Amino acid sequence: ETPNLSTNKVWKKYNYDAAGFEVTSVSWLDFEALRNTFGQMPIPMSPGRNVDDALQTLGLHNLDAVAYQYGYKDKTLWSETAIDVDGPRTGLLALTDQKPITLADLPPLPANTNGFKAVRLDTSATWDTLVQVVKEGSTFGPPQVAGQVAGLLANLPQMVGFDPKADLIDSLGDVVCMFADPDQGFLGTSTGLMVKVDDAEKLKSTIDKLLQMGEQASRGQFKVHRSDKHGRELVLFEFGEQVQAGSLAIDDGWLIIGLMPQTVEAELLRIDGKLDTWKPTIAQAQAFDALPKSFTSITVGDPRVSWHALMKLAPVLMSAGQIALKEERIIPRDTVLPITIADLPPAELIARPLFPNVTVTTSDETGILLTSRKSLPGIPIIGGVGEGNGLVTVAIGTALLLPAVQQAREAARRSQSMNNLKQFGLAMHNYHDTYQSMPTGTY
Repeated sequence: ETPNLSTNKVWKKYNYDAAGFEVTSVSWLDFEALRNTFGQMPIPMSPGRNVDDALQTLGLHNLDAVAYQYGYKDKTLWSETAIDVDGPRTGLLALTDQKPITLADLPPLPANTNGFKAVRLDTSATWDTLVQVVKEGSTFGPPQVAGQVAGLLANLPQMVGFDPKADLIDSLGDVVCMFADPDQGFLGTSTGLMVKVDDAEKLKSTIDKLLQMGEQASRGQFKVHRSDKHGRELVLFEFGEQVQAGSLAIDDGWLIIGLMPQTVEAELLRIDGKLDTWKPTIAQAQAFDALPKSFTSITVGDPRVSWHALMKLAPVLMSAGQIALKEERIIPRDTVLPITIADLPPAELIARPLFPNVTVTTSDETGILLTSRKSLPGIPIIGGVGEGNGLVTVAIGTALLLPAVQQAREAARRSQSMNNLKQFGLAMHNYHDTYQSMPTGTY
């Protein structure tokens, strides 16, 4: 058989004949072939060592392939991303070797949350792995670098006044969850983060030391406000005596961090059972039923939030875009575009048939699998959780900035016009100085 694309073992394993869904596109990377081709290539800054040595340090020496299959399953967009690993995971790949969790392991989330991401992460083991990778990786550079890195890591407890591993990392648990709480803010300000806590008292002591160091080093530019909220201490940060943002609280079971203190306080009330907590909707439950019940990470998002917001803003953005195209002379001013804002459909018509998007990650001895079930691909977002808030932030921010941008452009044009008139006047006076008369046709 002549070697070609179809004879590659990755192609034979991950092609269009996937079981359970109709595959419409496939992409893959044969990492093993790359290792075999370039593994013996020497590393210039590290005599006697090659690419295989670096991959061994990073834990990528037994990464075989990454494959992505995309298509349809009933009325859903379905995709599976497989990462094949041959043998025990070390280095960076060891970070994916986590115990599975279920929905029952999640913290009490806001009842109306439109997006969250939770992951099982053994913080202590992760610290050890990253420190080891950094130490071994530094040996690939100049000889003095490895010594500097080792010295820095050894002296870190004396430099910061506590042992980062024993006093901070080991006090944390192994569940991390980021979420959106639409009831406490807007434009992405309601984002929160919760981390499982194993030793609350040690964590409080360490964070107090960190905050005191921050206040002392900032010389008044960073301040900490403390208040009692439902039997716990809520900490609020202030920057430059002007901006108050960032807050945290430590419960016996969870470290809660939020951009706004209301997000943190609301979580304390949910832990106490005084506020409603999230329960899967019918649509979310249907998605969960189609996916593995245990996982190492899960992402839940509602594309209706971002698409509904986009379609509501589309007429404004479209009008502003047409003006900008003509103002910047990208298209002639007398151009009549083939569409108007009347051609845009109502926002409800777009958002109504959509349903929650869910992605889960599972892991076994052969590798890692990401399985995704969506109603519509997510829009690229900034600062949001799941499919929700980030697009709203960008779109509304754009709409709010357009008038300011337009005024700035008008001011710049006015200044340019005044300067042009001044130059005209100077030119005529220079002409008069030379020829003792004004240019013909002027007064």
